[in-house]
Amino acid sequence: AITYHKKVRNRETVKSILGEIPGIGKVRQKELLKYFGSVEKVKEATEEELAKAPKMNRKSAQIVYRFFNRGKI
Repeated sequence: AITYHKKVRNRETVKSILGEIPGIGKVRQKELLKYFGSVEKVKEATEEELAKAPKMNRKSAQIVYRFFNRGKI
């Protein structure tokens, strides 16, 4: 039961992080998670890698990439 609740809580946290990205809806959030396997891998992905995920296009990939990489050199 504890493991189940940890998984649910973790999933909710993940959704809330991806949900903060403007212009990225629930379908794209879900597809990104399925394609990359974790938010950490989404954060580490290049624009090109993000654009290859299902339901993603160049503009959406750019939005996600910039969201996670703002302020980095």
